Amino acid sequence: MGGGLNNAACAGQACTLGTFQRGGFFIPNSVQYTTPSIGGWTASVLTTTKNGARDGTMPAATVDADKYTAYNISGSLAGASLSAGYQKRTNTYSSWIVGGTYGIGDLTIGANYNSHKDEGADSVSSYLISAAYKVAGNTSLIGGVARNDLTDAQTLTNVGLKHDLSKATFVYLTYVRATNGAISALSERARYATTGVSNNNTVVGVSHSF
Repeated sequence: MGGGLNNAACAGQACTLGTFQRGGFFIPNSVQYTTPSIGGWTASVLTTTKNGARDGTMPAATVDADKYTAYNISGSLAGASLSAGYQKRTNTYSSWIVGGTYGIGDLTIGANYNSHKDEGADSVSSYLISAAYKVAGNTSLIGGVARNDLTDAQTLTNVGLKHDLSKATFVYLTYVRATNGAISALSERARYATTGVSNNNTVVGVSHSF
């Protein structure tokens, strides 16, 4: 929600600068270091190498025009799991986020706040409030609401079920509602608009951690 404008929301060939230059789940040509746990806290830093172009058989000078760096710290305090992160892509965008979760019996509540700024544009901030409640055995009811601070504010609302098959695998069913131009599925990022109609999606999936 906070990073849903031109740079963070475009996808694939819809991006002016190309497929791999906007960030996302995979950052190419990068190296990351994560510290050991120190008092229950860990920190990590990620940075990309310089990117160059090849002219025939001769490599051109490498440049930092598309350099990406990110920092994160996470840990526990008074029973709450907390984290904070920052990312920056040179001449493109920067953003930061803080958030956490807290468990009360079978109920886990969470919240985060983030701020995203495209180069040469105003920043856009958003917040998220979420909850998960174990209703029976390995099955949990989940939900969340996110909203940004645009003049015509956008909202994402989701509700669903999550069932744990094992410690590493779960299946889920989620209904997502997006208003005023926000998008209800990551695959529709290229259609993001700062204003517009509402849309919704139903998602069924399975997740496995290695």
